[in-house]
Amino acid sequence: MNNSVDKILAVRYFGGECTAEETALVEEWLKHEENSRQMQVWLWEDWQETSGRMPEDMAQRLKTRLGDNIQAANPLRLAARRKWFYRVAVAATLAILVACTFFFRVGLFNGAKGGSALAYQDSISNEGLRPYKATLPDGSTVWLNSGAHVYIARDFGKKERRVKLTGEAFFDIKQDNAHPFYTTAGAVTTQVLGTAYNVEAYPGEEEVRVSLLNGKVAIHAADTTCILTPGQVALYTHASGSMTVGNFITADPAAWVTGKIVLNKIPLPEALNRLSHLYHVPIHYDYKLIQDKYIAGEFDRDTLPVVLRSVLFVHNLKFSHTKDGGYTIY
Repeated sequence: MNNSVDKILAVRYFGGECTAEETALVEEWLKHEENSRQMQVWLWEDWQETSGRMPEDMAQRLKTRLGDNIQAANPLRLAARRKWFYRVAVAATLAILVACTFFFRVGLFNGAKGGSALAYQDSISNEGLRPYKATLPDGSTVWLNSGAHVYIARDFGKKERRVKLTGEAFFDIKQDNAHPFYTTAGAVTTQVLGTAYNVEAYPGEEEVRVSLLNGKVAIHAADTTCILTPGQVALYTHASGSMTVGNFITADPAAWVTGKIVLNKIPLPEALNRLSHLYHVPIHYDYKLIQDKYIAGEFDRDTLPVVLRSVLFVHNLKFSHTKDGGYTIY
């Protein structure tokens, strides 16, 4: 058996967390039957660890089905002429395991009663390139932009509803006066009762932005509290610990949910970093050249060169290709 693939990489592969190079490695490795059997063992072990967070009746049903499939797929019990059956059994087993891995690693499970989403883990992530929509345990909706992570408090809903955000997310909160909703992003905490708002809290950026679309929110940061009304944005600066309130620069700060790229008057270096992350392509620049420049606007999510031309045009900047497959700004 090729030992270049281990259990951690195998589970990451079925969770959709591998790079293109890792994906190619695992898929080549899986072409050998002995490796497929090893994959079954690893995913079975991972499922057993996960099943403790499932409803007991569901865990038992899946355990029975998985056990039947693995037993039937045992190559020692199959004649050579029945290899096709082994492959079918493996596929069925992996399909069940992958479903378990997806639901419980993402942190959501669509329960049988009413189809509502219940949280069994404390995080939801979007590692894809497109916005991802999820339902919180209270029925509230959250859209995660690419690379965003929402961490759900384990006691969510008992006395209050608390989540922590890194990246960008749009929240549409179900009203519940008895259980206020809090979103923490860095040093900024947003308190709501029932409203729709957008939070930008990208790692490494100097500022956190909270934009209110409807309803009413209270923003807490350090010793400062401010109340937002629809159409306003609160801007908190980490370095100074200060917070200012203004109006939207773009028409809809949450238009990225529909596939747009929204840059709400942010420093150009941060805008380029976001584009680099979104497209998974390196963008190089001289910080001194662009440090005092800002960009505001709503752009179609076209190819990266098209978006770059639009973003750089207003500052009379250009770009060229680099040997690492990225772009350099000049």
